[in-house]
Amino acid sequence: MTVSSALDLIKDMAGDGSSDFTVGARTVLDAETGRSAILAGASFIVGPNTDSNLIQLCRRYSIAVISGAFTPTEILHAWELGVDIVKVLHVSGTAPALSESAAEVTKEAGRNNWTATAYADGRFYDDVTYELEVVDRVDGGDAFTGGFLYAYLTSDRDIKKSLQYGNTACALKRSISWRFELDNS
Repeated sequence: MTVSSALDLIKDMAGDGSSDFTVGARTVLDAETGRSAILAGASFIVGPNTDSNLIQLCRRYSIAVISGAFTPTEILHAWELGVDIVKVLHVSGTAPALSESAAEVTKEAGRNNWTATAYADGRFYDDVTYELEVVDRVDGGDAFTGGFLYAYLTSDRDIKKSLQYGNTACALKRSISWRFELDNS
């Protein structure tokens, strides 16, 4: 929701619901903004933090909600509030054990290898590791999230399939140099 015309874009892309697009809202910081996005047609909400009012709102409207967390305590808190997915935020150089123990969908890149792991229903799911030449690291996370959520929302919330879609979309995005910029003028 960092683009001033985000609600108009959501409304236009979501249309009457008959399109093949699954449209959501990202960087939703509070329930008021979340409600506006849902009323505009968002099918999912992604927040960089764990806001209990936003999560309750999404539960009320039966909208998938993804919350950001950094520490194990924040991850557990998000799960207890009922989020569908916890996006674990990490900073390069932080404890690697965090990503191994976290109940979340995570991305891990290194030495031009790319893989993805998800934790749901009490178990870890791992996808293949792609060996690729990373051409562009920008927007790889968006590609992963978009691929994952598309499959999650269209495949009866099949975690394995969602992980495969997200991982493949991210690997593809990182192997090409291309950006789409919205003209906000």
